[in-house]
Amino acid sequence: MTEAAERNPLQDGNCLICAAPGRVRQNHGPWEIRHCRWCDFAWVWPPMAPEEHQRFHGPEFFERYYAEPIADFYAGKGPLYHRERVKKQWFLHYFSRHVPTGRVLDIGAGQAMFDYLAREKGYQPSLVELCPPVVEYHRSQGLEVFEGYPEALGFEDESFEGVAMWHSLEHVFDPLKTLREVARVLKPGGCLVGALPNWRGLGTWLRLKVGKPLFDPETNHELHFSHFSPRAMRRALLRAGLEPLEIGVEWHRPRCLRDRVLHHAGQMLSLFPGLNMRETMTFVARKPAGNRALSPRPWVRYRNDAGIPSKVHLERPLEHPDPEVSVLIPTSDGTREGYLPELLEQLRGQDLPRMEVLVVVGENRQGRALNTAADLARGEILITLDDDSRLADPSTLSRLVAALRSDPAIGMAGGSNQPPPDARGLVRRVMEEMPRRSSPAVDRITDSDMAEHPCLAMPRAAFMAVGGENELIPRGLDPYLRTAFREAGYRVVVVPGVVYHHLPPTTLMRLVRQFFRNGAQSRYCSQLYPEWVYDTLEEHGAGPAPRVPVGGRALRLARGVAQAAMKGHWVHVACRLSYAAGWLWQSLGRSGTC
Repeated sequence: MTEAAERNPLQDGNCLICAAPGRVRQNHGPWEIRHCRWCDFAWVWPPMAPEEHQRFHGPEFFERYYAEPIADFYAGKGPLYHRERVKKQWFLHYFSRHVPTGRVLDIGAGQAMFDYLAREKGYQPSLVELCPPVVEYHRSQGLEVFEGYPEALGFEDESFEGVAMWHSLEHVFDPLKTLREVARVLKPGGCLVGALPNWRGLGTWLRLKVGKPLFDPETNHELHFSHFSPRAMRRALLRAGLEPLEIGVEWHRPRCLRDRVLHHAGQMLSLFPGLNMRETMTFVARKPAGNRALSPRPWVRYRNDAGIPSKVHLERPLEHPDPEVSVLIPTSDGTREGYLPELLEQLRGQDLPRMEVLVVVGENRQGRALNTAADLARGEILITLDDDSRLADPSTLSRLVAALRSDPAIGMAGGSNQPPPDARGLVRRVMEEMPRRSSPAVDRITDSDMAEHPCLAMPRAAFMAVGGENELIPRGLDPYLRTAFREAGYRVVVVPGVVYHHLPPTTLMRLVRQFFRNGAQSRYCSQLYPEWVYDTLEEHGAGPAPRVPVGGRALRLARGVAQAAMKGHWVHVACRLSYAAGWLWQSLGRSGTC
């Protein structure tokens, strides 16, 4: 038996994920449910003693919860058997999408129906279980079983292709330590696939409102010590060194009418930002197969610590022994429909004599790519460009640098995005029809929400002082960074004479896919990180714009679609509808955006 001091690190009652103090949400007898507002994680306090916990997993527990399903598995009969088999078949299908074959570990196996079904499909399952009768039975059936708590797994490093946690993480004393053990035993590139209740679910909300205890060992043998929301799950995975791939919805059929009502009602309420009231959720995380990082980035305030994939690398197409300006360009494929080679050629013609160019190739997280490049940059001024940007003339970057030098209060200096003279067809239509895809020129330095990453200059010292890019959000980096600079006392401006061209995809299909992805990522941020979702002005001005509730945003979208249709701007209509479809797809939990 593991000692309580080793298994229960919550001795001070603080949040296990971030160590912040929690507030009491529920108090019943000796047990409290404490909640961390930052992580949205809740836990039971004080920790249960090991002897008391073991009392609930003896022979009586086995006979009550496990004996009949195990016996029925081989007999193939009984309503409980059929219900459990349907659940585990669904989970096995879901698991096999991410772990196609190999040796796998099932933590909290219980009846182990998943493992018996997986063995029939060619997997090599191993189990982790606590109940002694269950351990003995599964060993008699030829399965490898580790008896004990998952906080200290008795397996060698990098032993498994995949790990399954079907409604088991909420039962462990120290979920973060368990996830780190999972990361240890997973092979590089292997996946953790699981499901668990949603702390923000409608059923939990109702129980809190009526005062029904969420934790009472004498009446409820579920013993949920940890309560996760989608936000808490993602942050715990990142802290454990795992890269979240998907946080979605458990789609198998609920077992009773009450659960079905709560399930579907929670689905409908989850369409609204910030509610996340689905009863249960699935999660998929991958152990990074590449380097932990290309740079340590210790100055980043919101850092994504999951490893950078091995395909990511840094290129320096333009170097200088003593650079004054460092140009940072993130790109996923190194070409971007031919735009990137053209941009690099334009950079060679800029009139900045002391300039270096850093290109981060293969990193799909823009924030982490820019922070990585900034950490390795040597110039005093950072200029960010997108891989689909074009510069209007050879003095574009020097004008940005001159604006920063003219006023130390300027923290971000951008330009005006306009269609290039040679733009034709779809590119011109998108830039002329879509809001914020182009911006008017200015005749003086103007405070504006139009300063954006496609052409943006910042003092390197100021960029690091505000904590750099937010690596946790996939979308909304521009408004987040503008807000961070303004809160630090800096101005965010657009510079006269600075014109660039941020070009959209050249085909309608790619354009629609881009807006669908943008909609899904926007919804993802509003679900997990609503505190970092900002509206932006559609014209020059000292933003940010006031926050608009979901009803207002829906009306704004409908009004925009109607106005575009009346003008005959059908590309605009298609983009708006694609954005809305991506937002709805993510709301239903069907997107893998993370």
